[in-house]
Amino acid sequence: DILTIDDIRSNYNKFRSIINDSFEGDRRIKLNKLYDDYAERLKTSPASSFDYFHNAFPGGYCDHILRVIYFAKATYKLWAAAGMVVNNFTEEELIFSALNHDLGKLGFPGDDMDGYTLNKSDWHVKNQGKIYTSDEISPYSTISDRTMYILQKYGLDMSWNEYQCVKIHDGVYDEANKPYYMGFSLQSKFKTNLPVIMHHADMMASR
Repeated sequence: DILTIDDIRSNYNKFRSIINDSFEGDRRIKLNKLYDDYAERLKTSPASSFDYFHNAFPGGYCDHILRVIYFAKATYKLWAAAGMVVNNFTEEELIFSALNHDLGKLGFPGDDMDGYTLNKSDWHVKNQGKIYTSDEISPYSTISDRTMYILQKYGLDMSWNEYQCVKIHDGVYDEANKPYYMGFSLQSKFKTNLPVIMHHADMMASR
């Protein structure tokens, strides 16, 4: 599961290529500015803190994002082939959501605010598998709220489809998402299948 330096470099270049191939104009410029500023974190950050979670190793974050993008596209094609409704959102919304769904894990903007730092406690690493800790400088926030903060900080407007997808991609693993996924009326049901596709893609990538 450990990536080589060449793997990390290749994944980073793929990530940046996706931005330039998938977006145009002002949006491409702003995404590139964001990920220029976050370049080192994007290259080296894990996707999680504990060794029994997914991609808890250097470069794990970028690797995970690339997998989510791959599975999001693949799931979209499967749903389309099965006759599911997939014509009320765009490919750009799909890719934007997958690209940025875990952005908050990279930490707040600014120096010394990395989302993850290596755990200095050998006891916690050995007995709990907690390889990384969160930075202690930043104010407490959920990953999704931090993601939204970063995106607005860089002036990246989102469609409702993108906003909802990024916000609730963890499905019912997050208690706050239950009203969205467990709607029991016509009004409360999803208007598109994009959030479900994104949740499935994230789960597939995590497994």
